Amino acid sequence: MKKFFEVLITVVAGLVAGYLLHGCQNQECTKDAGGAVVSDTTLTAATDTVTHLSPAVTDTTAVGTMVARLALHKGSGAGGVPLHESGNVNYDCDVASDSLTYGMSAGGEPRQWRDSAVVEVPITQVHYADSTYEAWVSGYAPALDSIKIYRHTEIMRIREYKPPNRWHIGITAGTAFTPRGFQPYIGVGVTYSLYSF
Repeated sequence: MKKFFEVLITVVAGLVAGYLLHGCQNQECTKDAGGAVVSDTTLTAATDTVTHLSPAVTDTTAVGTMVARLALHKGSGAGGVPLHESGNVNYDCDVASDSLTYGMSAGGEPRQWRDSAVVEVPITQVHYADSTYEAWVSGYAPALDSIKIYRHTEIMRIREYKPPNRWHIGITAGTAFTPRGFQPYIGVGVTYSLYSF
């Protein structure tokens, strides 16, 4: 009888020690002050790149004009000879030709001066938008060729741990100590779990 209790105490002590050591090796768990496992939180950052080619225009607004000096388009005469060589227009004169009346620009300069002219350029603002982006482009005949959207996403995963039930009712099998010694045993009973595997 004494030997039986020694074996029983040894087995129980081994099971308790194994349970405690297993709990220390599980580093992912977060325990409260009472030792119960609560949760494990994982935060992951990701960036998604979305490219929009030839975005659709949603609105166009005229915002005004600007004065700019632009190069003249010399083109060709009726006979295929460039205008600056045909003698119809003199681009090498120091002042505007009296025979070509272009008037004066808003800044008081002749509209035709050598190989350039002062013109008023219309400025428009174009609005692009959809459910993921919004953009404005301003200028003369503006256009948005493409746009890339960088969406930063943070994914938080929370795993909650619920301590397993220790008490169970079910079919048990093992070895029982009887007056005849240790005998195989199968039956229905109430058990308390010391270690789960």
